[in-house]
Amino acid sequence: MATVAYGSLPFKQQIAFFRQKTNVLTDSWLDLWEAEHDNGFMAAGANRIELVADLRDAVRATQEDGETLAQFRARFDSIVAKHGWDYNGGRNWRSRVIYETNLRQSYNAGRWHQEQQLKKLRPWKQYKHSDAVEHPRPVHKSWDGKIWHVDDPVWLTIHPQNGWGCQCYTQLLNDRDLKKLGKTGPDEPLQLQWVDVMVGQRSPGGPRLVRTVEGIDPGFAYAPGSSLDTWPKGGPKAPRTPPALQRTLAESAQDALRKSTRLPAAAAESALREIFDLRRAQDALQAGYAEFQAYAAGGSWQGARYMVGMLDGALQQAMATRGITAATAAIAIRDAEVLQSLASGASAAALSELPAYLRSPLAVLWDASRAELLYVATEGKRLLLARVGVTGAVPEVRGVSMLDDLRPLEQLPLLRGSLE
Repeated sequence: MATVAYGSLPFKQQIAFFRQKTNVLTDSWLDLWEAEHDNGFMAAGANRIELVADLRDAVRATQEDGETLAQFRARFDSIVAKHGWDYNGGRNWRSRVIYETNLRQSYNAGRWHQEQQLKKLRPWKQYKHSDAVEHPRPVHKSWDGKIWHVDDPVWLTIHPQNGWGCQCYTQLLNDRDLKKLGKTGPDEPLQLQWVDVMVGQRSPGGPRLVRTVEGIDPGFAYAPGSSLDTWPKGGPKAPRTPPALQRTLAESAQDALRKSTRLPAAAAESALREIFDLRRAQDALQAGYAEFQAYAAGGSWQGARYMVGMLDGALQQAMATRGITAATAAIAIRDAEVLQSLASGASAAALSELPAYLRSPLAVLWDASRAELLYVATEGKRLLLARVGVTGAVPEVRGVSMLDDLRPLEQLPLLRGSLE
C-alpha cells in the first residue's frame, strides 16, 4: 500500500477539525461509529486516558508538523513501550492504520468544509478514484468521474474516505468545467445498494450486525466533517460534545481519578495532569459533577462520592515546605457534604462550579487546627470558601460556604495565590 500522498499537506480547516475532537477511551473499533468520529478521537483498544492523549499528540504532529509515517512509527513505538499497550494486529499494520486513517479523514473533513464555502461559485462535485492504490475497489472505480451537485444527499454517504486505505477524493467544478467534459448537468442519481454486514467477531463486545453501502467498508458510509454544521469562516467552531461522548469522557476521568488514589500524591498528580490539561476533559468533569450534585441534592445517591479535582504539583510543593502531606492527589466530595453546603447557604449554581474553583482558586490557605486546605474563589461579587481535609486516605471537601469578609483568613499561612 502506498504512503499518504493526497491530503498529506496540512491546512487550517484540517487542523481545526482535529483539534476540536474529544479524546474517547475504547475497547473496540466499534465504540465510535461513522459520524461520531467527527467529535471523538480514538485508537481502538486504547482505554487509558494518558495513552489516548499520547497517541493523539503523535497524530497531531503528522497534521500540524507534517511528520511522516516513519516518524509517526517512532513515536508509536515509544508510546507503546511507555504504556505497555497490548494492541491487536502487527506493529506495521496498526501504526499505518492509525496514521493514514486520521490523516485522510481529517483532510477529507477539511475539504468538506471548503466545498460548502465554495459551492456558490463551483456547485458541482466530482468523485475521483485514485490510481495509486494497489488493490482498487470495483465499486469505487465505477464512481470515478461521476458528478452530482455539492448538496446532493448522495455525498453524505459516499464522500471519501470509503474504506480502510481508500485514497479516493473529490473536486469541485463550475459550469464551464462541466461543458468541457461534455456535460450539461449532473449524472443520473446513484442507486446505492445497502447491505447488512456482521462485524466485530473478535471484538470485546462481540459481533454486531450493521448496514453499509456495497463497496463501502463498515463504518465509512458517512461524510467526514458533515455533522459539524457550525464551522465559522476562520475554521471549525468546537461543537457541543454529544451526550454519549461527554458521559464517556466524564466516566473515564472519574475512573482515572479513582485509580490514582492507589498512588502517592506526587505520582498521582503526574498521572492525572494530562486530564486537567485537556479542556474537553475539564468540561466533562464539570458536567459529571453537576449531575452528581443534582442527584445528591435530591437524596438519590446516599453515601456516594465524586472525584472533583486534584492537588496540583505546585500546591504539593508549597505544602511540603510546611510539612503538610496528603495520602494522594485526587480530591473527592461526598453527597452528604453537597447537602450540608447547600444547607449552609452555598447556592446550587455556585456549588456546581466546584471543579473549576478547585482548579483555579484565588488563593489556597492552610488551617492547621483542622488540617484543612482552604480554597478561596470569586463568585460574582462574593467569595466562596471550600474546605478540603487532607488527613484521610483521599482528600475530601468538607464543606463549601460563602464569605463576606476575608479578615478571619488573613492570619493563616498562604500556600498559593493572593487575598489582595
